[in-house]
Amino acid sequence: MRLDWTDWNEAEIKTGQINGDALQRSFLEFSYASFEEDQLCCGAPFTCPACTPEMLAVSADGNRKLYRFRRETSSDDPGFFEGLFVAKDSAVSRFVDTIHKAVRNTHRKGTCGDSQWTAARETSRRASKLDEEGMEVAVCRHGFLLKALNMYRGEIFAYPLYLQKELMPAKAQFFAMDVACKYWPYLEKAAGVIPVLQELTTMKPFLSVMHARAHATKCETGQINGDALQRSFLEFSYASFEEEQLCCGAPFTCPACTPEMLAVSADGNRKLYRFRRETSSDDPAFFEGLFVAEDAATQGKGTCGDSQWTAARETSRRASKLDEEGMEVAVCRHGFLLKALNMYRGEIFAYPLYLQKELMPAKAQFFAMDVACKYWPYLEKAAGVIPALQELTTMKPFLSVMLEPMLLSIKWSGRNQEGAGTTAGEEVEQVNSYLSRCALTTKYMSKAARVDMLTLHAMGWNHKKSLSLHQSLSTRYVKTCQRLQDETARLAELKAELLCTDKVVSQWLSDVKEWAAGETPDTSNASRGATHRGLQQSIEGLYLSVRQRKQTLYRQNDSSKLRHRLRRKLAEDKKLLLQEIDKYNGLVLNTATNIDVAVVEHSLTGESTVSQIWPWEVHGSANISIKKQLHDQVMSTMRLQEEKGILVLEMAQHCTWLQSLAVLLKNKISEEDVDNEGLCCVLRRRLSEVSERMHVALQQYKTALGPEASALLHVEAEDQSGLSSPDTRKAWIRNIAGTSTGPSQLDSRWLMQSLQLSLPRTLTNSSYSFYPIIFKFAECYHKALAMLNCEAFEFSSRGVSVAA
Repeated sequence: MRLDWTDWNEAEIKTGQINGDALQRSFLEFSYASFEEDQLCCGAPFTCPACTPEMLAVSADGNRKLYRFRRETSSDDPGFFEGLFVAKDSAVSRFVDTIHKAVRNTHRKGTCGDSQWTAARETSRRASKLDEEGMEVAVCRHGFLLKALNMYRGEIFAYPLYLQKELMPAKAQFFAMDVACKYWPYLEKAAGVIPVLQELTTMKPFLSVMHARAHATKCETGQINGDALQRSFLEFSYASFEEEQLCCGAPFTCPACTPEMLAVSADGNRKLYRFRRETSSDDPAFFEGLFVAEDAATQGKGTCGDSQWTAARETSRRASKLDEEGMEVAVCRHGFLLKALNMYRGEIFAYPLYLQKELMPAKAQFFAMDVACKYWPYLEKAAGVIPALQELTTMKPFLSVMLEPMLLSIKWSGRNQEGAGTTAGEEVEQVNSYLSRCALTTKYMSKAARVDMLTLHAMGWNHKKSLSLHQSLSTRYVKTCQRLQDETARLAELKAELLCTDKVVSQWLSDVKEWAAGETPDTSNASRGATHRGLQQSIEGLYLSVRQRKQTLYRQNDSSKLRHRLRRKLAEDKKLLLQEIDKYNGLVLNTATNIDVAVVEHSLTGESTVSQIWPWEVHGSANISIKKQLHDQVMSTMRLQEEKGILVLEMAQHCTWLQSLAVLLKNKISEEDVDNEGLCCVLRRRLSEVSERMHVALQQYKTALGPEASALLHVEAEDQSGLSSPDTRKAWIRNIAGTSTGPSQLDSRWLMQSLQLSLPRTLTNSSYSFYPIIFKFAECYHKALAMLNCEAFEFSSRGVSVAA
């Protein structure tokens, strides 16, 4: 075949464009040729090997996303795979017409009980712009595609009926649909009129799992009252909380921070707002004042340098559609939720001040905020007027690591404060990311229900934290030791590279602190001083504003529309910042003091946590960057060294807290009346859990600390059983064995539940995986029953026979 190049379009030759229709036709022809080759090799692309020759179940459902827009210029050529997987439209149309003539149309949505299902719609208005409205698909229980057809009249029952008829040779036992409860009466009605379909009724209807729950609640028992269910759930949760309180529970106390806490971190969460409801109930919350402070007790834009911070806003315009505008939350350095309050006037400084006052008994050394540099002068001013707040100034301010300008970080950041360890100060953000998910539902609740639900989520979060506290502390200790070795070696290399002695290092640290504490000098040229100073302030303010907007874009805004406006504002500020930098570089005569735009853009990407050092902050010292590098390395090494001691102290406090709780529970058990056996059982169960946690935590800490663990933790060995008195053990055994009433038959599952106080709780989740352990405990059980003069004791895999 001769190719005539003159037939090619010149534009196509130059641009290399591909004809889409021709490519599609070629691909389909090649695919069909491959299919024919596979057929010659006895291929069966729509047959499930595991379901041949007998199939267990067929599942059918409609897919409305597989629609196709009507095309007036569409070709009428038949498809290569016509009728292979997708049934021919003509055959389906004839079948549907036959069914509709024989079975009377319902002309309404399908109903099942009191519910309506769109998938059971017998008639459908033809979509004006569509040709095929979707596709009905049938698969086996292994997910193999078996057959499909095009839908033209919605998800009418005639379509799955056609698929069921076509797949009858597969001898499936079940036919699954999400509306089988409505479809099967339709099938039986059609089979009564058309004898050919009678064979389909031999299959069994199968209601899909996803619809089964809705069917059970809507179709059979009616709808559930949401308010009543919520009320019942909250009442049950409060009863469980009261039971926990009887067992000396402390849901908002960090065991590792008791009795001495290192740091408290506070921040606002604007996503936890709530819409105003006119019909809201005034009933008090079950957990009023427990985690979220009572509103009765809590009833200008702040600047930091040349920048403005929304978190420092002292007054706020009340949102018209909102009741609570968010929540201020305080956590410890381990992420335990301590206290919260509702915000009604924006993130005013009075809110963290209230939380700081409430948490003063915890004796925290540091108070961390993202705007601590602005908050602390406010606190000192308030303490000067209100003597009761004077005690709060004994704490040290702590600027969180996420938003800290260069000069402010040296004075306020925890990385440069003695005794802070490696505390980040941003632990509250981890908790806020969890609580923000609750806002999807709590923003529509009543005031009391919102408080209760957030309190329950907070208690659940703290419970999970307490269960893994020993793992997090030991892992953190091991990683801190490894980092300390690396940072110490890196510091030695840096000192050797810079030829610095200890005396020079001390001098450089003093120089950096003086540089951070000093005022920015005016330029020597008075005629240009005002212009330069104005540009410097503008650049600093825009730079910090862009960094803050990037950090809080997702943290404080849950609306995509609002984030879109903020991104647009952020882009405008960044563009203005680069223009101001160009102006400054144009006015500076010495090119060595120009601002590097590439460095500024890199620091704004979020990849760098270190703020920009501006040329006017150098104070005439050309090597301030090198001194700052050495200063950061020294501070990092010192903080890691402090962190080791802090973690050992927290491990010891954790063990002491568990030990004190176990002693308290033992005392309560001994004080309780013998007749109050129910409470005693609950206390014993709690004591068993605490003793087990104590044992696991000690083993974890000993592994992390090594041979010095016993001397460092100062914890005495505890009785792990929690049943110190022989009489108590004897009464407990008699109670669970039931020997006082004569012979009894106990199976292995009941035996595991009976030994729940002795077995680890993790082993009680299965009754078969731990039979070797059960047999071991059976020996102990035998000895216990011997104390009660039991004559016979037999144990087998089927059960335990006890004769008194």
